Amino acid sequence: MTSHTTLHRHPIRGFIWGLVFGLGVTGLLMVFSIVELSIPNLIIYTAVGAVVGLLWGLFAPAKKPKGAPPAAPSWRTSPTESAPLYEETFPPSAASEIPPMAETADASTDERGEDNEDTAG
Repeated sequence: MTSHTTLHRHPIRGFIWGLVFGLGVTGLLMVFSIVELSIPNLIIYTAVGAVVGLLWGLFAPAKKPKGAPPAAPSWRTSPTESAPLYEETFPPSAASEIPPMAETADASTDERGEDNEDTAG
């Protein structure tokens, strides 16, 4: 069985980026006095940029997907086939063999070794 890779196109993303690009180009053209500052110019250049972006998103060459193609699923008849079929007994924990620490701190110091004002004489 061969896996077929589908290429996805993004017309909405192209429209949005074309809109942003059209606004940017319009702003630069007006700031550098190449076209006069007017509402129709702003609308026309922005709309042209949005349409070009939409067309680019629809008809531009799509890139190949990154990564390896998806692997074919391995179908199993029951969930127990994937689980190991053995039982193992583990030795007792090594932590149970360590003797408890002897109490060496006196009542006048706390856990950090600092003097305790309540019990200090």
